[in-house]
Amino acid sequence: MATPAASPHQSPEAQLRCEEMLRNEVRNYQQLLLRLLQWGVTLIASLQTAVFFIRREMLAALIEANKLPKGTLSLPWKGHLIGTLFVCVAALMFSYLTVRTVLGAQYYREQLKDFSFSGIKDLPIADHRGRRKFIRIAIIGMFWVFPVLDTLFWVFRKKL
Repeated sequence: MATPAASPHQSPEAQLRCEEMLRNEVRNYQQLLLRLLQWGVTLIASLQTAVFFIRREMLAALIEANKLPKGTLSLPWKGHLIGTLFVCVAALMFSYLTVRTVLGAQYYREQLKDFSFSGIKDLPIADHRGRRKFIRIAIIGMFWVFPVLDTLFWVFRKKL
């Protein structure tokens, strides 16, 4: 969407229409972000579940073919890593999409500061850099919890 240009020659209706368009863009980006987080975590959890069952079947087949000793609880690192990398690719894609969506929302929110003709003020966002950075890391971290835990469970499999 093109950036609406503020002009002193615009009528008040046109200025309000520009503001309304920007508010709609910000709202749409916020809704998109929420859906992206919801479906991203759902998809990654589903992928992790599928990878678990595929690994279990592969392990049973390898034990039955006498390629692994009986009583083996997990696949060798290479076999385990393939599934983990598959989940990491999904986490990377959703992380990128989330960052791009947040940047888009911020872009339109910044423009809205210049186009607020109606007098409606947005809630001020406290500029606590540490808190905002923590929230960003936590949001992106939701996607990476599954591959990280998957790797940690493999590393510490004998102690569990």
